[in-house]
Amino acid sequence: MDTAAIYIRLSKEDNGKGNEESESIQNQRMILDNYAVNQGWSVYDRYIDEDWSGSDRGRPEFHRLINDAEAGKFNIVLVKTQSRFARDSKYIEDYVHNLFMEKGIRFVSLVDNIDTNQAGSKLNSRVHAIFDEEQLDLLSSNIRRSFEEKSKQGQFFGSMPPYGYKKDPQNKNHLIIDSEAAKVVLTIFEMTAAGHTYLEIAQHLNHRGYLIPSQYKKQQGYKVDGMYDRHMKLGKWTRDIVRTFLTNEVYRGTIINHKSTVVNFRTKKKRNLPKEFHIKAENMHESIINEELWNKVQKIRKTRRKSGNGENGKKHPLSGKVFCKKCGSKMYKCKSGGIEYFRCYKASSTGECDNNKRIRLDILESIIIDKINELLSMYIDSEYLRKNVTVTNHLENELSACIKRKSDFEKVLESKREGLKNLLKAYTDNVVERSIYEEMQNDYLREKNECQKHITAIESQIELIKQSVLNQKDKESILKKYTHIDTLTIPIVQEFIDSIIISEVSSQNGQRDIIINMAV
Repeated sequence: MDTAAIYIRLSKEDNGKGNEESESIQNQRMILDNYAVNQGWSVYDRYIDEDWSGSDRGRPEFHRLINDAEAGKFNIVLVKTQSRFARDSKYIEDYVHNLFMEKGIRFVSLVDNIDTNQAGSKLNSRVHAIFDEEQLDLLSSNIRRSFEEKSKQGQFFGSMPPYGYKKDPQNKNHLIIDSEAAKVVLTIFEMTAAGHTYLEIAQHLNHRGYLIPSQYKKQQGYKVDGMYDRHMKLGKWTRDIVRTFLTNEVYRGTIINHKSTVVNFRTKKKRNLPKEFHIKAENMHESIINEELWNKVQKIRKTRRKSGNGENGKKHPLSGKVFCKKCGSKMYKCKSGGIEYFRCYKASSTGECDNNKRIRLDILESIIIDKINELLSMYIDSEYLRKNVTVTNHLENELSACIKRKSDFEKVLESKREGLKNLLKAYTDNVVERSIYEEMQNDYLREKNECQKHITAIESQIELIKQSVLNQKDKESILKKYTHIDTLTIPIVQEFIDSIIISEVSSQNGQRDIIINMAV
């Protein structure tokens, strides 16, 4: 007896289109179960992905089906339509026309009349794949335009409402006040306006036993695993958590949308947008903070210097490299009386670490520079440095070349795609023969796969080069600095320093251990 695997999918895009009943999970299952019984097939398992797009490459049940297919657990895959299985022509080619054929698995799509045991089914499948992909492109554009319109209307789109609010049961895109959390938000603003430091506010909230936002949301049933990792591990309010509330305009009734956009609907990659592209809508829900209190806090906030940055707000070379030996947390840069220091984050944020003595930045830099120069004098010669500088001087030219190569491949791909669409129209109009269309389609799919491989490889290369460029901004001074280091820069620290561990000050001799873990 033949054994079938039934695959069922319902995406979020299907909801609200008026076809919930016809495409629901229950109806797909009923139709496919009945068909399998009528064909005399046994059902090995049902693989159900709900709220997943057909272009999404992370579908859990889809991947479980593929793993079981590779293990030879069934010899038929049954779906209602091919688009339920995938809307990506590459997936159709990789699995339906390659993996399944290699494993002797028959692919059956009821509505599309696709059965890979039947002659002509491959062409039918590929034609549907192209149309499904075109439909997905159109759907993606329509969804983007719809979101932009709804953004202008000030609708809230987040999966989890901001701390202090909850979703309106009558309208999921509208926020209403969560009274229990809102009083904490108000406390933060009022204490800031009264002149309290962020650390004092954090200590007050911890003393009162208030859950941090991520724990509070998790208690309400929201999925927050992987979010706010550092804060979740500490489990306590910190000055950094407190600070984030003070710039969030949602607390004055404002919704800000269009902060990012999806670059590729298949990979779900997003790109952050500049502030001028953000869409702001005021007075969209009840505010927790009135305008008078908001404006007062903004004036106070601007007078407080954010620690950790150097002159003009630039990141300090040692940022992220210095750690407390006592508790393991990062040490951050601060300033007092015109002198810059590094201090244990946990000691200053929650007061739970005893390593509360700061270390002067100029002293720490001097020790690190001496250590690097000691290493340079022993191991680094000028010829090595000259080769290194020569390589870095070519990075920007190489980056431009990579970007052009990627653009060329994308143009070729688009041209081939348009050509195939025109040929498909000619085929459906009986202008060209089926064999010619099939030959051209095979050529297109082969070239498409090759182009995508090249584009993926180039994208990885571009990211690597961009990172290298960021670390090599001052190319002309690298040779001198590497011969003898006078000051620390980001490229030098990245090249030589893995981490720096600072111990407590000894009560016996007033000294502290400074462990410099070199990267070379």
